[in-house]
Amino acid sequence: MDVHQQKVKNLIHKNKEKKKAFTMPKLENKVSKKKIKQNQLSIRDFKNDDKYDIIRIISDFRRDYYINVYKAVFRCWFTYALTGLILALSLTLFGSKMFGICLPPLLVTVFLIWRVNKYKKSNRNYNINEIELLNQTETIYYKFKSEESRRINQGVLVAFLKEEKSIEEIDLEDIDISDLDSDLSDFESKINEKNKKLVAFLVYGKQKDELETVCIKEICVNKEYRRRGVARYFIKKASMNMFRTLGYRRVTFQVSDFNTEAGLACTKYESLLSKIYRWSAFMFVPGVNDEQSVYAFSINDLKKYD
Repeated sequence: MDVHQQKVKNLIHKNKEKKKAFTMPKLENKVSKKKIKQNQLSIRDFKNDDKYDIIRIISDFRRDYYINVYKAVFRCWFTYALTGLILALSLTLFGSKMFGICLPPLLVTVFLIWRVNKYKKSNRNYNINEIELLNQTETIYYKFKSEESRRINQGVLVAFLKEEKSIEEIDLEDIDISDLDSDLSDFESKINEKNKKLVAFLVYGKQKDELETVCIKEICVNKEYRRRGVARYFIKKASMNMFRTLGYRRVTFQVSDFNTEAGLACTKYESLLSKIYRWSAFMFVPGVNDEQSVYAFSINDLKKYD
């Protein structure tokens, strides 16, 4: 088997040398914004023994989400007014100008960070342990027919993107080539078949108060693959191929005002979505509220959206 792997590596090396003079140098960390095709995306159930880096996707989602929170809180009129007021008092009461200037921003920053962290705890996302617990029942592997079975249905789906790459772009370190057959003809397409990357995951659960409604509790897309239609195709495939099979007709999900990308998507597909209700979820400081909305759409209506 080692000899076979060496043959594959030698073939790739020869091809690289052959095309080296005609290949433009790759730009490092260049993120493609090319729209993906629906047939490039494949989805399946997340398994407890999967070793994919979901933690990175969760971390990127949280970081981008909370950046908007910090911007809204620290740039509001309340923050500037409170800082100015404490600054005036500090310069009046304390003899040391350095201490009087540094103390107000410190006090205001500590107060606001405490408020933001309180918000984070009340609106926390799933962590990797909770995602694994959701899949221990393995309810997704059965075709539900009874109402009781559908009532406890929950799970996590993962989406993989298969992108055709040239030989120069193939990284053997990320691909297990040990189980390739001994036929080395068209080995580039065979390696590309294995070169699937986890780009998104979706947490779903039965809507408690409605029999034929499923709720998308969380969906996260790899930062490098956003704005390329991954979430759109992911939700469509999950709804048409899985949710509908389980007997669901409607899908609901919740969006915060601080999730600007989700807000733009809801505006784009407003003809498909219906807003069920909206409420003020949390007030950080005067002038900064988190308004959250619950949207719903019919699975059958997705046929009109490619």
